[in-house]
Amino acid sequence: LPLVGRHPQQDGLWLAVGHEGLGVTTAPATADLLSAQLFDQTPPLAASPYLPDRFLGALAHA
Repeated sequence: LPLVGRHPQQDGLWLAVGHEGLGVTTAPATADLLSAQLFDQTPPLAASPYLPDRFLGALAHA
């Protein structure tokens, strides 16, 4: 799954990467998801599977 959201360790850096060959076809949904996060709105789909901090495990929520 791509990374879409705030970088967990770099303030001010937002990611929308890792789409592989689907970047063009998933761009509208990625833009909607990222803009909802940027403006603290309800995302159009669950954001948690795409959040970059998912690789930090328990450290991300400490």
